[in-house]
Amino acid sequence: MKDKYQRVVGTMDWYCVDYWTEQLSLDIEALKREISHYIAIHPHVENFLQRLHASDKQVWLVTNAHRKSLDLKMQKTSLDKYFDEIICSHDYGLPKEDPAFWQRLKEAKPYEPTNTLLVEDSLSVLSSAREFGIGHLLAITHPDSRQGERVIEDYNAVPNFEEIADSLPE
Repeated sequence: MKDKYQRVVGTMDWYCVDYWTEQLSLDIEALKREISHYIAIHPHVENFLQRLHASDKQVWLVTNAHRKSLDLKMQKTSLDKYFDEIICSHDYGLPKEDPAFWQRLKEAKPYEPTNTLLVEDSLSVLSSAREFGIGHLLAITHPDSRQGERVIEDYNAVPNFEEIADSLPE
């Protein structure tokens, strides 16, 4: 079973609710709904998004989450109101770990990579974005409150969104 997981890490299948439903013969979407009470907004995220949304910047959520998972998260958090665009990598057929994803995104929704800030907890996604030419990369060192803070040396990093929010005008 471990090999099955390892083969798909970092691929579209890894993030695909339908793939895991088929592979495990379980209704993954229903299981996610059952545990949806665990969905929560990380500390300081809403303040950060409020400030960013009030700025003159375009604010996009670009995620590997499957639409079914993402829709559930947005129903529970209502964070979608802070984004100008919500983009699922599933819509482009490539995960964010693939530098070609960023090119496909640019073709569909023009943006200037060198002027783009990507705040991300996945180091493989940050590497992919760097390879593509995303100009400003920021790692989150403590994305999961149930785990310890990670040491990240290859990217500018903050433990959570408080530090970033404090740098934005109110």
